Amino acid sequence: MYTTQSRTIQALPQDMAAGRTTTWLRECVRSRDVQSLLLLLFAVSLLFLTAPRSGNFWFPDAPRHAMDGAFIRDLIVSFPITHFQQWAMNYYLHYPASGILYYPPLFALVEGIFFLVFGVSQFSAQLTVAVFYMIAGAGAYAIARLWADRMQAFVVCLLFVGAHGIALWGRQVMLEIPTAAFVLWSSYFLLLYLKTTGARYLSVAAILLTAALYTKQTAVFMPVAFLIAVYAVKRDGIFRDSHLRFAALLVLLLTLPLVLLTLRFGTRHFVEVTGGSAANYANIRLHLASWLFYARALPRQVGWPIVALACIYPILSLASHNWGMPKYVAGLLSSWFIVGYLFFSALSVHDPRHLSLILFPLVAFAGSTVFRLLPFRASRYAVLAGAIALFGHTLLSDPVPRIEGYREAADYVGSHARKGSVILFSGSGWGGGAFIFNLRARYESKNLVVLRSDRVLYHYTWIRGRKSDEVDVTQRQIADMLDSYGVSYIVSRPDYWNDRPNMQRLHAITQTPQFKKVADLAVTTNGGNAEDPGRRLEVYENLKPVPNRSPTLRLIIPDLSLTIVGPLEPAATSTP
Repeated sequence: MYTTQSRTIQALPQDMAAGRTTTWLRECVRSRDVQSLLLLLFAVSLLFLTAPRSGNFWFPDAPRHAMDGAFIRDLIVSFPITHFQQWAMNYYLHYPASGILYYPPLFALVEGIFFLVFGVSQFSAQLTVAVFYMIAGAGAYAIARLWADRMQAFVVCLLFVGAHGIALWGRQVMLEIPTAAFVLWSSYFLLLYLKTTGARYLSVAAILLTAALYTKQTAVFMPVAFLIAVYAVKRDGIFRDSHLRFAALLVLLLTLPLVLLTLRFGTRHFVEVTGGSAANYANIRLHLASWLFYARALPRQVGWPIVALACIYPILSLASHNWGMPKYVAGLLSSWFIVGYLFFSALSVHDPRHLSLILFPLVAFAGSTVFRLLPFRASRYAVLAGAIALFGHTLLSDPVPRIEGYREAADYVGSHARKGSVILFSGSGWGGGAFIFNLRARYESKNLVVLRSDRVLYHYTWIRGRKSDEVDVTQRQIADMLDSYGVSYIVSRPDYWNDRPNMQRLHAITQTPQFKKVADLAVTTNGGNAEDPGRRLEVYENLKPVPNRSPTLRLIIPDLSLTIVGPLEPAATSTP
């Protein structure tokens, strides 16, 4: 039993004498906890209904994560067991929007299964994220139930899922919320271990932590946070605990393939961390702004009231010698937030979405502060009202960014191009992934092949100007290249890299009598992106008969230190 403010909260039911521990997972089925989870499901469903679901992706990585799921789905269907490497290269040559080697494979694997069941679409991809969103919310609820009653735990859970920084990425096909789901449940089982010393809980926590790393590598700071929390409870006993040694070994063995994959293809991630070099990284770290970036971003992610209340929590706890929750819970939440904040601040690339992995401790501390400052009944209903207000604001007044135009371009080309046609896309990576995924999702039966101008005319890396070497070709050679590849349509954003010679040559070719402009489409957004508003996409049809040949295409990808070679012919992605 855990007592606070003259009220008693039932802790996890257990019968240690018999060696049995009944977890919240089992107990909630027989209690009103299931009502809270149904309310959580309703809340997540409402958020899902406001998410982009018809091919109008916003963040540039989102269609690539969706394309990774399509890759897994098509891999399962084709099952190229005898020629997997060549099949994978051919797949990328035809749909060059995959990030399967940039990111760990777990989310793509789950998404691929959803695509098998529900079909390849943004709807199915977003549904996959929504399921993880629900799992993350349930994890937040489970942790809160370790010290709070049902209503208090649900309030903490609703504050978490309704926060801007969680709801935004929970309504994009991104990896942040799936990673947070594994982190939350891994933390829950670690807390069960700290409470009961049950070895099986520690093993489950280790496996779930590994799953988080296989979803996105940014969860790499959590083992440090776990180690600090365990040491705070066990002190020197951690070195004598065979269960801890086994769990650590389990994590190391399970993550070894991921480490090798990252070392082989992780150039991009190293560049992100160092800013290009060790000297540049050290210089960046000297700036105070680097360490205050996330502090300034926090109010936008969860709101000023939650930030302020979370800041009051340690002051109130130290002054009263009462943490408002079991110390092992407060210890893990504290190390979780502090280690995560320092880790993300130490990276040279700062992005507010990284905060999604460390927002739950803030929400938990804010809720605990209110529960302690106000009378019992008043605190419950005051925080519930605040949580509902925050969720309502997120749902009704916090529109999810989306971009229109790339799906429409894919629809035009997909409906007019002949089966097996080759399409050249010349535009930013911001929308190229959306264009390619929509062609794959909506016109699979036509087996359309996509080329990217920044791949065939440049040795392209992910940052413009960094090793984006221009291929030495003349305008005549580019025209011959288009003929040899059998390009039927060119989808071009005329302002894209228009200061680069090869792009100028390509644009000049589209103005010749060989090509006819057949569509001019606006690219619009409801906010959140400074690159695309006011842009447009032009679609050109090649009036010259295309040859019936399948030339070999050779792409150099410096990001991965790879050269991909394969025939330029329609990809076999559907079931024979």
